[in-house]
Amino acid sequence: DQPIPTMRLDYIFKKQELGPQSGVREALIYAIHLEKGAVDFYGKVSDGCADAPMGKLFAQLYKEESRHLQSLEDLYEQHFMTEN
Repeated sequence: DQPIPTMRLDYIFKKQELGPQSGVREALIYAIHLEKGAVDFYGKVSDGCADAPMGKLFAQLYKEESRHLQSLEDLYEQHFMTEN
């Protein structure tokens, strides 16, 4: 029930628009950036209305988005950061 720490791959990789030549790696990096935007948005909204009736909803959305981001980063690590 807590926000999940991530590898912060959004800071490592530049966000680039997808095009016809984009591959899976580029699409995954783009998705990581989109999820990071959602995490930032819900984190700010959650902080801003912590005492409001909908504060708990935004806090839950923040936690869920952080898990989504971690899942995408785990997927990137599994497929593109292999040591072998």
